[in-house]
Amino acid sequence: GKQITHNLKSRASEFIFYALALDESTDMAGTAQLAIFIKGVDVHKIKKKTETLAALYPLKDTTKLQDLLEAVT
Repeated sequence: GKQITHNLKSRASEFIFYALALDESTDMAGTAQLAIFIKGVDVHKIKKKTETLAALYPLKDTTKLQDLLEAVT
């Protein structure tokens, strides 16, 4: 929740343009995970585009929309 928001704001502040991508995957132990990627154009290196994993969080039980929303709020 709050930590996700802090991490994303920190990374996004370095970009003049950015986009977020959310992806659900399952690790080798069978735990569902939410991966949040941020892609942007760095304010100091305008010609350089960056894509980075901003956060990776385990989900409680399922990968339904409600579970994803609870992970990021």
